Amino acid sequence: MKRNISILAIVLAAVLHAYAGNENARVITRNVNVQKTEQKVVATLDIVLDSLQLSSNRQVFVTPVLKGNNEDDMVRFPTILINGRNMQYVYERSGLSAEAEKEYEDNVCQVVRRNNGKSQVIQYAKAIDAMPWMDKQDLS
Repeated sequence: MKRNISILAIVLAAVLHAYAGNENARVITRNVNVQKTEQKVVATLDIVLDSLQLSSNRQVFVTPVLKGNNEDDMVRFPTILINGRNMQYVYERSGLSAEAEKEYEDNVCQVVRRNNGKSQVIQYAKAIDAMPWMDKQDLS
């Protein structure tokens, strides 16, 4: 049985302010929706990169986070890697070791190249296993 979870308290990686050496670099979220079934929690949102100015040799990792009322109640969703132009070339051309490839597969769900000066939206939809604390309290 699905039920909507209050979004008021969802924290997406400190409101998804991603700072890549630039205080004006911001990532904005829109259309945030979290639904819980008995076994899974699904987060869908749009990540807007329009105000993110990312130099070609930089990259930003964006990790949505869902927090509960208690400080210890927190779960991370899979990460998105946003690359500048040169970092995207490095990512595409370098052969990762099997160990590094496994770590990326486990932690990074999507890799995107930032095109500065252009409108860019990442549609994010990921499911994670529900935690016991999610049933016992309102999420915050």
